[in-house]
Formats: sequence, structure tokens, C-alpha cells
Amino acid sequence: MGRYKVRPPSRPSSHRPTMTEKQREQQRVRQRTYDAKPEVRAHKSAMEQARNRRPERKEKLRAYRKAYRQRPGVKERERAHTDEYYKQPEVRAKKQAYDQGRRKKPEVRARLRELYIQREYGLSMDAYESMFKGQGEVCAACGSNDWSHSRGKCPVVDHDHNTGDVRGILCHRCNVAIGLLRDDPRVARLLAEYLERR
Repeated sequence: MGRYKVRPPSRPSSHRPTMTEKQREQQRVRQRTYDAKPEVRAHKSAMEQARNRRPERKEKLRAYRKAYRQRPGVKERERAHTDEYYKQPEVRAKKQAYDQGRRKKPEVRARLRELYIQREYGLSMDAYESMFKGQGEVCAACGSNDWSHSRGKCPVVDHDHNTGDVRGILCHRCNVAIGLLRDDPRVARLLAEYLERR
């Protein structure tokens, strides 16, 4: 037992002894000496000038790209390259998975619905909400407020296919029924008479 000595615990490699004030002053002197070198000063000056020119360079690059895209044939080449890229099976699968995951978010679904209504029917969300509240927040045809059978669990916009005018907000079943009746009130009355006779 006497032959073996207990070794003191080794210090971790990341341990650094505390610097004395003299050592700190020596380090500051070395740093000032290094910064005073002509090549170091020139390098720092060049880096500072590059940072100052960065906004100007961005504007020049943006203007160059805009002018480049105005050249004949450039847009067609870019579009063809993009189409070719997205035709790859792995790229299409990755994009489809991304879109499906993104569309599950409520805020994204609401925004996509708003853009769809504005694009297809020319209605802003304020006009849509005003029309919906004006008809009592129920289907304008059957008076139901059950939207569970509607795609997206929400009301749908009914419009005239000939003129494009919006007629009201319906449930999915009434909207499909009007389409199957070919938007013809005469056919709807004949069908109603048939059901009453039976």
C-alpha cells in the first residue's frame, strides 16, 4: 500500500488559469502591435469599405437582374428550366409533402380560402362576411347552418355561371343541386311537382 500514491485529479483540458493583470497588459500590447501592422490595417479598411458598399451593391445587383430578365428569351428559358426541375419525381414528392403539411395549418387554410374567394368571385373577405351575416349566417336556399357535409366544413359561394354575379352563400348540397338542375328554375319546379305527386 505504501508504494502506491494517490494522484491528484487531472484538470480538464478546457481549464485556463486566471490571467494576472501583468499578463493582460502584455496581451493588450501584443494586440495593439498586431493591429498596427500595415497589412492588417489595410485588410480591416477593405472589410469596412465592403460593409459600407453592401446596400449599394445590392441595389446594383437587383437592377441588373431586372434588366437581364427583360432580355428576349430569358423568361422562357427560366420557365423551361423550372418546369424541367419540378418534373423530377423526387422533387415533386418533396414539394407535395411540403404543401400538404403546410395546408394543414389553420392560418394557412384561412389565407388560401381568402385568396380563392377573391380570385374566383371578386369578393373581399369583408364583403363575404357582410353577405353571410346579412342572410343570417345560414344557407340562403334551405336555411341550414350545418356545414359538416361541405368541403372544408364551411359555406360555399353560389354564382351565375353566365354572368359571374354572386347570388348568395349556400351549403354544399344546395350548391351542387343547383348545378345539377342546370341553373334552370323551370326544371327545379318540375322536380318539386314530381316529388309532391309522389
